[in-house]
Amino acid sequence: RVPMFSLKKKRILFFLIVLTALTAFAVSALGDQPYRLLRSGSYGDDVLAVKNRLYALGYFTNNTFNNRYTDDTVKRVKAFEAACGLPQTGVMSAALQALLFSDDAMRADGGNVSGGTPALDGGIADSIPLRFMEKEGYERNVVVLTQPKGYVKEKNKLMPLIRLSLKDYPLTIDAMAKRHLVYNHQVREVERKEKNGEVFVLRPPQALGIGRTEKDPKELRRVYELGRSEALKHLDEIKNFLSGKTEIKKEDMASRKKIRRHYHFIGTVQGVGFRFQAMMAADQLGLTGFVRNESDGSVTMEIQGAACEIDAAVEMINSGRFIHIEKTEVKEIPLKEGESSFSADYW
Repeated sequence: RVPMFSLKKKRILFFLIVLTALTAFAVSALGDQPYRLLRSGSYGDDVLAVKNRLYALGYFTNNTFNNRYTDDTVKRVKAFEAACGLPQTGVMSAALQALLFSDDAMRADGGNVSGGTPALDGGIADSIPLRFMEKEGYERNVVVLTQPKGYVKEKNKLMPLIRLSLKDYPLTIDAMAKRHLVYNHQVREVERKEKNGEVFVLRPPQALGIGRTEKDPKELRRVYELGRSEALKHLDEIKNFLSGKTEIKKEDMASRKKIRRHYHFIGTVQGVGFRFQAMMAADQLGLTGFVRNESDGSVTMEIQGAACEIDAAVEMINSGRFIHIEKTEVKEIPLKEGESSFSADYW
């Protein structure tokens, strides 16, 4: 999840994106269950905890509870499942309890739990947070994609409407405008690391054929079963990868060699958010350097990192709504050792 006014990345601990089925199965297959299955007739402190959480989310009108899972509890659980767009079973599985106690839990009034801050999906800011997980120290990551191999995300055709409806949240608008560029670059990075054995990737064999707001239980069940089937098919491979039994190939150092480039941009590049775009792109891609407005109306940028990521950053900058680069002068310059950030300087 991502606050609309700041777009700070949420600390996502797993890469299980959208495929709820795979999430549930992976938890049960690869580790101890944090929750037991609860259904009508169950009793215990965990039942009481579930009821208290449902009360906090508005699914109960009073909190005079006992520790038994009654027919009324089933009714409230079904209401929660419906609000989350899930099949209404009335059963509290481990995965559903994990969702219930998370910040992604849906309130009875249709809102999300995010400390009272209006929020949108965190995928807007970081669709595939592999870089974040690596920075956290995780060396073997399982990436679950919801699109088949070869998929390329296109620019959002609803951007005019989005700009109008979210006019008070410029950072959100900017992130959504360039999301296709960020996503496509992240997919290329994932595929490169997959080839080297650095990550294990699960993806559907074909397009899911389901909308983002799908609520049809049959369609959700179909996608659930597809995700579960893929997990079962590759389960032994996943276990071998996570246990370190598979080899990670030596990375092609030529393609990842760090370089530094000096850019001089001429055109409509001042007063149009150019430096902001540059800082956002550099932060997204882990690049260092600086960007600076010049007195003649041009912009100078020095940027350091892998060549492919520098190219992606320039593409993101050029996607700015009002930016129009007429001429670009570029040359490779010596690295600046010890540089750790990207900044906006002033002439």
